Amino acid sequence: MSDTPSVPSEETQKPVEDLFPEVPSAQKPLPAEEVKPVETPLIPPAEPVKKASQPPAIEPLQEDGRFGRFMRTFLRLLTLSLVMFAAGFLLAYFLLYQPTMQQLEARSAELQTTSAELETKQADYSELKGQYDEVLTNVTKIEARASLALALRSLELANLGIEKKNNVVVRNQLQLTRKYLDEFLPYLEGSDEKDMAAELADLMKSAETELVRDPLAVGPAVENLMDALESLNEVLSLK
Repeated sequence: MSDTPSVPSEETQKPVEDLFPEVPSAQKPLPAEEVKPVETPLIPPAEPVKKASQPPAIEPLQEDGRFGRFMRTFLRLLTLSLVMFAAGFLLAYFLLYQPTMQQLEARSAELQTTSAELETKQADYSELKGQYDEVLTNVTKIEARASLALALRSLELANLGIEKKNNVVVRNQLQLTRKYLDEFLPYLEGSDEKDMAAELADLMKSAETELVRDPLAVGPAVENLMDALESLNEVLSLK
């Protein structure tokens, strides 16, 4: 078998004249016997060109309905509200919150300073109050001793009136003794000498009873009261 492919019946070899253009008239054509047929290569039939696949057509977007328009409007309003809220918050922070915090910090510093000053004043007040209480105690003690001394002086005058049998002097001096003793007894009760205060009150009452019964017989009661006051005066003088 021959390897040369068979020429299709539809295709016949074209004449040589068709393969070459016409020779100009100035040139003389070659003799027919000298012209050799030109072998043309066999060209296989061209395959049909495949059409390129076209991309699918993009369908136009459908217009949104009422719900879509509502959602777009809602989102715009929501975004605008958030922006306005953030702007309002920043404005309030810089105009109200920050100055207020600065004022609070200033007030806090002032309060701390005032608190330190108050603590100092409180310490000074405590010291002064202690001094005042000490002075008041001393004043009370001085007043009590003065009342005690006046009561003793009144009893001495009453005793002198008894010796001279002057009932008016005895009565007046015992009344003064009662007055001074009433000023002195609260001091004794406050200094844990309640028993002594009760004893002095009983002796004073006994002298007053004897004065009403017999002014000339009141001497022993006056002497007993005087002895008690003198002993108490010595004790207080030692403190």
